[in-house]
Amino acid sequence: MAAIGDGTPGNWEVLQFTEAELVGPDTYEVSICLRWQNGSERVDASGWPAGSWFVLLDQNKEQLDLPAASIGLERTYRVGPASRPLSDPIYIQESHTFAGNGLRPYAPVHLRAIPQVSGDIEIGWIRRTRVGGDSWGVTEVPLGEEVEAYVVEIYSGELLLRREELKEARWTYSASDQSDDGVNGVIEIHVAQVSALYGPGHAARTQIAIS
Repeated sequence: MAAIGDGTPGNWEVLQFTEAELVGPDTYEVSICLRWQNGSERVDASGWPAGSWFVLLDQNKEQLDLPAASIGLERTYRVGPASRPLSDPIYIQESHTFAGNGLRPYAPVHLRAIPQVSGDIEIGWIRRTRVGGDSWGVTEVPLGEEVEAYVVEIYSGELLLRREELKEARWTYSASDQSDDGVNGVIEIHVAQVSALYGPGHAARTQIAIS
């Protein structure tokens, strides 16, 4: 298991791999990989550029004990060997602001937008969870949040046409609402689950053409 990122607190992912082959001086090729592990889902599914950080993770890794009240607040850290005092010049001091990415809801899946004869568009999706989602014996995974909540946004290019807050995994974009929004041509639908502690997570996206 390894963490890959650009060195900032929020832009990284955890990767698992089964094989690592030495292909050059200090250069390995890893294969049979699983990306976005341990809740490190990213919007960008492309690979990491050359020069990215690659940190092999072992049993010695520890997560910072960050209370919920400190999310979004800048904190100063000193990093160095525990055998030396904090005043030792070997220590490095940095200030970082953590967004609480471990609380960020996963993007919904199977987002669908189905036009109706009436002109309405029926939109539905399936939520995911960070809690107890590995069992195949349940019909629906645990919510893992205080309440079920979503944000649906309708875009025409970069222009936001409509934003709706919902309590269930479905929504009807009525023909009258489309007319009010001036919908014409291709629109993009974004759906994100909302956490009371984190806010909206990554959004699932789909497009549909409106004539």
